[in-house]
Amino acid sequence: MKALLAIGVLGLCAGCARSDGPFVQGTIRIVPPVALEDLASFHDGGTRWIKITDAEGKKLDVYIDHRLHSPTPGAVYLFALPGESNSVRVAHQREFQRKIGKLE
Repeated sequence: MKALLAIGVLGLCAGCARSDGPFVQGTIRIVPPVALEDLASFHDGGTRWIKITDAEGKKLDVYIDHRLHSPTPGAVYLFALPGESNSVRVAHQREFQRKIGKLE
């Protein structure tokens, strides 16, 4: 009887847990929800620059690749424009969109 009660309580607790959590890639951690500020579109085909502020107050530049003849159309990059040395491509774009939201 106690085992069934424990299983029931665990099942209820599992349903209450947040499944979205922060987006983590290497040392990058973005905690939802995020506030968006759409800053610019570049003349390279329309790459979008969006500044986000996460729930912990961290600010981050996000770029969505829309360069003409891009090898990665629609890819999300952090910190800098695609192709720049300090840009970081989001490896798990679906997870990023699920947790942070679709930015296009």
